[in-house]
Amino acid sequence: MMPKPTSGYRCGGSSTGTGQGTPGGVLAAMNPIMRFSYVILSGLCLGIVGAFSYRAADRSPWLLSLLALLAVFLSAWILARRGRTPPHPEKRLKKSLGGGRPVLVHFYSDYALTSLLSRPAWAVQERRYQGRVEFLFMSMLDPQVCLLARGLRAGLGDTRVYDARGQEVGRTRPTARELERLLERPSRPG
Repeated sequence: MMPKPTSGYRCGGSSTGTGQGTPGGVLAAMNPIMRFSYVILSGLCLGIVGAFSYRAADRSPWLLSLLALLAVFLSAWILARRGRTPPHPEKRLKKSLGGGRPVLVHFYSDYALTSLLSRPAWAVQERRYQGRVEFLFMSMLDPQVCLLARGLRAGLGDTRVYDARGQEVGRTRPTARELERLLERPSRPG
């Protein structure tokens, strides 16, 4: 059973892959930084470039205008991007767990640098095991996903691995060898 939403609940959790969500403490205080590290880093870089271009604006005023336009375009693109979270994530997970094949659930944020850097590795695994393993990517920016993650004791960057019977068998991204072993397990008890 999933926990009921509480007033003012904000996604908390770890990005360490341990699955030990921490509603209080240092990690909870750093949660906005972890969730939006990509945006923060982009803003910092644009600020540095903007400071240098401002100093050069006397020599080339078009450079400042071009950088301002680029900054607005990049900000709009970052904020408009949406993850691939399925609608009704809890129902989708329950349906997938009853599908007779292994399921990997990964909790990410479009704006977290760690999520951005891990995407190529996830894409390789997803292509390699397409049709044999179900991959569910859940964006922590969705409040429904936050509640689901809280119920699974997962945080940003965490992964849950389920076998074909729907039993949790891991909490980190599996290697190719581990996925092959998972595919060899029988889908029905007995």
